[in-house]
Amino acid sequence: ITVNQAVKTDGTEFELRWVVSEKFLMTLGYSNMEALMLATLAAGNEFSFLGQADLPLIDPTLLWGGQVGGLIDVAPSKGVRAGMPETIMSVTASYDFGNGMAVSGSVVDVDSVASGQSFAVTLPAYTLVNLSLSYDAEDWSLIVAAKNVTDERYFRANFPDLFGTTVVLPELPRHYQAKLSYRF
Repeated sequence: ITVNQAVKTDGTEFELRWVVSEKFLMTLGYSNMEALMLATLAAGNEFSFLGQADLPLIDPTLLWGGQVGGLIDVAPSKGVRAGMPETIMSVTASYDFGNGMAVSGSVVDVDSVASGQSFAVTLPAYTLVNLSLSYDAEDWSLIVAAKNVTDERYFRANFPDLFGTTVVLPELPRHYQAKLSYRF
């Protein structure tokens, strides 16, 4: 996540790789991070475009076709960076059959997170499962991947400092990818 102001981060992040055997590799990842936006804390507020959740007493149809902006008080967020999940955990495993064929899978668990600095909209937590099968020959390779295997419905914040409660990005449902490469 990109921010245009000074940020102080505090937390823990680690990755553990385990080579179980010559053919089997596992990776565990964990991140528990909080980012504080120092300029927002110093000012006591931050400019943002306001969404319907920020203006509960106003008929949302009155906002269509326009954009209301204003200062968001630091109290709801306590200066914590919106759009950045506090905790993310992952596990990845890959197995190489030794004949050019390999399989891998990953599970990523992501905390719920506020989509904007007003903390009026919360994006739900989600868990993603991805799988892939690959074949590597002398001059060519093929990778077939299934992404978001469980068809999890999830979202991500779009520029939380400015558009946090007005724009939320839906991510892709279950989908497949294939890549064929030829080396010469």
